[in-house]
Amino acid sequence: MTLRAAKACWSQNSDGIWTWYPQPDGIAHTYEPFDEGLLVQMGAFHEAGHAISSLRMGLGVDGIYLSPSAEGHMFHAVHTGDIRHRDGYMAMLASGERAADRWLSEVGQWTPERAWSVERGARSDRAKAVEFAERTGRTFDFLSHPWDGWTQICSQADGGLDASWDRVSAVANALLTGGSLDAAAVARIADMPNPSARANAQHQAHRDDTQQQAPHAALAPQADTAAPIGNAGVTALDADDILAQDEDEDIYDHDAAHAECIQPHRTAAGYADCDGRPL
Repeated sequence: MTLRAAKACWSQNSDGIWTWYPQPDGIAHTYEPFDEGLLVQMGAFHEAGHAISSLRMGLGVDGIYLSPSAEGHMFHAVHTGDIRHRDGYMAMLASGERAADRWLSEVGQWTPERAWSVERGARSDRAKAVEFAERTGRTFDFLSHPWDGWTQICSQADGGLDASWDRVSAVANALLTGGSLDAAAVARIADMPNPSARANAQHQAHRDDTQQQAPHAALAPQADTAAPIGNAGVTALDADDILAQDEDEDIYDHDAAHAECIQPHRTAAGYADCDGRPL
């Protein structure tokens, strides 16, 4: 695929931000395609995806919150520890939006408009990935497709979610019940070691009591022997934003921009075209 064709798969929004799915006509707010209840559920799966991906690569999770962060994010998770694997960390950053997109498909609520909202809500995670790649010298062009760009990172995130979706679901559902989870609760519900300094012996005690009844085997973090290349931080579902609308000009011509897009898009239900129709 040529670079021009690869970029045709992406859509530039009215404020200059790129998304895979097009900005819907007439949508002025990021989360307009969601009602409040569905938005909170989507946010819980977004943050649970981040959390389980962090544990898989040996990063700590101090807590997950369905409440605003100090920076004004809608929901957020706090990660701790040294980053030792570039691809693993970037896949963790993508795991929030990919978990949210997958959950929407599984509950029959996926639409191209909501898929676009999921992407917009992950803009700070995407910005972190771009900054991290620049800082660490990783070959990365956000719009490159299918290799060395965000779509490749999303495919890696999908693989991790496939291997641990039951854990993502368990954490997300517990988060929806309680509104927040501390480090010990994340470890206990995920049934995984949590290297967070805030985690305590409650996790091990729970494992000792329920080892025989556990629905799945404990998933140990990936080997972590490389030299540190950074520190983990906050991942978040961004707050709602207002997009500019120009009544005298079409914001986006879907047919024109996607005319050369021949790459299938991966969803939880299989592969789909640019409009979400199954292939």
